[in-house]
Amino acid sequence: MIAIIPCVGSLAMISGFLGVILGGIGAIMAGWQRWGRVVPITGIAFNALSIAVSVAMAWFIWSAFTTPNPHKERVKTETAIPLDADRLASEYESDPQKADSDYKGKVLEVTGKVLSVKGEYPYFVVTFCSGAIELKFRCDRGLNGQTMMNNSSAGESFTIRGLCSGSGNTMKNAVHFEYCIVSRPPSP
Repeated sequence: MIAIIPCVGSLAMISGFLGVILGGIGAIMAGWQRWGRVVPITGIAFNALSIAVSVAMAWFIWSAFTTPNPHKERVKTETAIPLDADRLASEYESDPQKADSDYKGKVLEVTGKVLSVKGEYPYFVVTFCSGAIELKFRCDRGLNGQTMMNNSSAGESFTIRGLCSGSGNTMKNAVHFEYCIVSRPPSP
């Protein structure tokens, strides 16, 4: 049963191998007696199942942490649409449906003055503001991101690349971006 507990399940591999070995020894010692081998063989089967579940869980966890995120790769490699934050905000303010059709699902590189930078582990959210519309970027802390978060203040200009998620149905006063990276740190 320990094999299905995350992080502890890998310990079941060790006890599973030990159980298979001891079950094999028990089956050999029982000889060819019909009823004497049932318990060791059942133990071997359950321990082998424990090993299989542990290996599957370890593989699943390993693949979850090592598989690259296709959206992050898109933001890094795709040619971005360069836009000024004020222009993008005014487009969303005047016609959110048209702006969503133009920008949603695309990689944008937005330059503008930062209203706020707020940490939300393991990310931070950068907000550009122009009028009634806020542009909210959810950025990784890696690369230039941590430097930006530590050294920025309201009113500084930044350029950030991100995948536009659009204005959504519930919040008409904000445009959201995911998988963002700081493409240009603040100038000194």
